[in-house]
Amino acid sequence: MTINLAEPLRRLRTARGITQETLAEFLGVSSQAVSKWERGDGLPDITMLPPLANYFGVTLDELMNMDELRNREKLADMKKKHRELRSAGQEEEDLVLLRETLRQFPNDYETMAELAEYLPDSREGLTLCRRILDFCPDNDLRSYAAYQEASLLFSLDRKDEAFEKTKKLPPLEYCRELNIMWMLHGEERVKQCQETIRLLGWAFYGQIEQLADEEVFDPETCIALYRKALDLYDVLYGDGNMCYTHLRAANCYYRMGLYALELGQNDRAVVYFEQAADHAKRFDALPERVSFTSLLLNRLTFEREKTCGVGTYTQEMRGWLEEKETLRASGWYNEVLAFFE
Repeated sequence: MTINLAEPLRRLRTARGITQETLAEFLGVSSQAVSKWERGDGLPDITMLPPLANYFGVTLDELMNMDELRNREKLADMKKKHRELRSAGQEEEDLVLLRETLRQFPNDYETMAELAEYLPDSREGLTLCRRILDFCPDNDLRSYAAYQEASLLFSLDRKDEAFEKTKKLPPLEYCRELNIMWMLHGEERVKQCQETIRLLGWAFYGQIEQLADEEVFDPETCIALYRKALDLYDVLYGDGNMCYTHLRAANCYYRMGLYALELGQNDRAVVYFEQAADHAKRFDALPERVSFTSLLLNRLTFEREKTCGVGTYTQEMRGWLEEKETLRASGWYNEVLAFFE
């Protein structure tokens, strides 16, 4: 546990109208020493702590802000457990934990945002988003809450409100990621550019998915659309080290397989499903932390807990396929499911 005496010492001294010189004289040290402690550049000798506590009329725990430190550690432990449950796909247990975390730490905006994400069609989620927007000082969390608020309104069939909220979100060309690199130099600029490329690659898949799901295009065209996403991944990850994007590639091949089944091209579908299984297994086998190595992304690091939290994507995808009647009718049901074992 790291002790931070600077903030409570400064607060106690200023609240009582005591100067650094007066406190220094009482302790028999220089005013420069007191100033150093309040900046967090050092700590007084341990023998000075009881006299300091007595001087301000507080306990040692209050002087050293121990209650706040214990609370921070407890909150950090609860958030770590949340990440573990989410990564393992244990949504019910995670939801219970998030509710308990918010009960104990009612002003933790990060927990509010995480809980709202679990409540996609809930007025409770909408209330949490509005609390973040009204009171949270963190711009990133506020931006997320604005997006989530619009999504919740849409799911609650308040589509006009959702559309108006969405129109107020910042346009892509003015967003931070596309503009901040002009103010950076050297390695900072390179890393920021690579992070923006990564995000745009991730977003590209989402747009492809929306195009294909709108049922405007025939199955063959939808297969071609997902092939475009895979072509982009070849550009981004020329050395094959796709890290978490193996998940997206698995989705591409999975959907291409379904469209091939619609066309009655069962042999072609089997090839796509086998490739989907290969990428799903590669995703599941990733360590908790690994670096990208391609030219466009080689300054970035993959961290599993920051992805969608899927722990065993191979089994999840197998579960989807088990429910597909078109696969059962193809005559390849057992063979395809075997890919995902």
